[in-house]
Amino acid sequence: MLPHKLLPKLWVAVRRAHEDIKLSHGHNAKHAWNVAKTAIELAGDDQDLARSTCAAALCHNADHIARRIGTPPERLPGAIREMVEIWLMQTDLFGPGKDIVIDAVVNHSSPNKNSDDLVLVVLKDADRLESLKPTVTIIC
Repeated sequence: MLPHKLLPKLWVAVRRAHEDIKLSHGHNAKHAWNVAKTAIELAGDDQDLARSTCAAALCHNADHIARRIGTPPERLPGAIREMVEIWLMQTDLFGPGKDIVIDAVVNHSSPNKNSDDLVLVVLKDADRLESLKPTVTIIC
């Protein structure tokens, strides 16, 4: 399943946030969508994992958005949590599942740890795989 089909309202909210601040240069809405697509593929047949990792991947540029709007470094984790919490209102994720998604978004740039939740592991792997794909620009 494709991210915009699995979580359509979340995709609209996240895409709009990217467009509103003109976030580009690799961490744009298309990158978030591609990471979500890869995360869904990595989740395999586990539909709950696919849904959670898709949500985390769509939201994973929150750190770049927060920095772009001028959030001070010491305030960044809280700002990311608040932003993702608002976006996740567009889904049926709640309780511990929602907290796992938010934690994955906040911690996706950190080094791997044995204690990482599976949603965080899949998000990290999907983001890294997407970052390895070549970008082709055709100039006419």
